[in-house]
Amino acid sequence: MWKPLPAEKTRTDTNFARVHLAPVRSAPNRHKTAPLVHIQLIANTTMKKILLLCTCLLIFSACSNEKKKATAEKDTMTCRVEQTHIPPSDVMQLKSYYQSTSFQDKKDTLIMGYNYRTHALDVTDCRTDSVSEIRLDREGDNGVQGRVTGIFIETPDSIWVYTEAMQAYLIDKEGLVLKKTSLHDSLGEGEEVLIDANHAICTARLHVDTARGTLLYGIRDRSTQPASFKVRELDIRQGNIVKDYPLQASVADKDASGYANMNGVNISFHDSLIVYNYPYESHIYLLNRHDGTTRVVEADSRYTANTAKRCTGKDYSEWERHQVETPHFYDVMYLPDVYMYARLHLGGTDYDKSRTLGELLASRPLYVSFFDMEFHKLGEQLLPEQRYSYFTGWCGMSDGIVLFVDNELDKSEFSEDLFFDKIIPVPSDAPFEGFEHKNPNK
Repeated sequence: MWKPLPAEKTRTDTNFARVHLAPVRSAPNRHKTAPLVHIQLIANTTMKKILLLCTCLLIFSACSNEKKKATAEKDTMTCRVEQTHIPPSDVMQLKSYYQSTSFQDKKDTLIMGYNYRTHALDVTDCRTDSVSEIRLDREGDNGVQGRVTGIFIETPDSIWVYTEAMQAYLIDKEGLVLKKTSLHDSLGEGEEVLIDANHAICTARLHVDTARGTLLYGIRDRSTQPASFKVRELDIRQGNIVKDYPLQASVADKDASGYANMNGVNISFHDSLIVYNYPYESHIYLLNRHDGTTRVVEADSRYTANTAKRCTGKDYSEWERHQVETPHFYDVMYLPDVYMYARLHLGGTDYDKSRTLGELLASRPLYVSFFDMEFHKLGEQLLPEQRYSYFTGWCGMSDGIVLFVDNELDKSEFSEDLFFDKIIPVPSDAPFEGFEHKNPNK
């Protein structure tokens, strides 16, 4: 098991006061111990010089460390923004989707989002800038019961959806149910299925291993103290548990229950890796399904706190304040065309009682960080403010991240059409190809 190196401790208190020795007055009749006093003064002076030299060395060492750190954290990647407008259609699409995913191959580039109003999957074709829908029945033999909280696309004609009824459904492009698998039947005492995209709690994804014929998803186990997490691998045909993969507790705080709503774990998947992180702190955890080892990656932000403060209040108003004032780290997305990982996170903002909760949540700064295949940090960028939906209104694509343009504080003259931006990583020496976006509160 890899463990993060302990943080280097550097002394920063370099404000040492120089000691001034009183001059020795000459006297015609010196005491016979005067030479001893003189030697002692020389020794003291020498010691002071040594201390001063050590102090200078400490200052030099600290400055060198800071210089090395700044050099190491120099961004090699930034991002550019591509704006897209989807014209009106017969589909009553939303302005943003809290639950969405993407699919790309040589033929298709699709974004699929759950429309809770119509109980449908709205499918945006990025090559034709058009929207279609896959209607889901609510009842009957072909019914998909409950609100959809997880989507995984094998192909455009083979789509898995998970609902609050704890059922996973395989549907085709017409919305016909091809298979139904219960995730409830395999739960043990104190266990809960964790598949959701909740802006306040966590973003835990559904995954299908087509080669093994299994579903992979998160489990919260409340039978342990504190509650623990794992990923369950379930055989699709037999419905039995193939394996459980325990997730290491946070190295910042093992007890996730002390962070108000942020009491879950973010889970995503790439090949044999289970990539997870905790919303209240910045580390990234990599669990290899082949050998069971876990690697912990230090993935600090340069712009925000890297660990949220614990919430001591039990009143929900205090939970709301905690959500506004603290950072929130979201799940890690893999971008296969550029061989990178990306993570979004929100910074905190001041809690102003004169503003509504919605305004406060919409005013938080949003950052994107990019990592290479070995999880070395490549860059971190503040994204345009007061523009995007912070209710998990985004999804990873093959070469970037799509964010839906939908923010309560955005005063631009947008219609009810669908707008989204794609955030694409580019080398840092390239000019930032974004846009000016005015903040109405500044």
